[in-house]
Amino acid sequence: SATQLAQWLARRQDTESSDWNHSQAINLLAELERLCPQLLKSPPSGLLQPIEIESAINALKHE
Repeated sequence: SATQLAQWLARRQDTESSDWNHSQAINLLAELERLCPQLLKSPPSGLLQPIEIESAINALKHE
């Protein structure tokens, strides 16, 4: 639910720095998909940004 997502994000914000790497961002999207799949099917504007998939995969290989 959206409430679960908000609580999960709040917990992560309190315990982690604001500098996220690619794998953390992908983990966040996976959690978002699990908790609120409707947000990814019809995302509000600004929620998701296009990425260069090849550079993201290369970055994940080197983390």
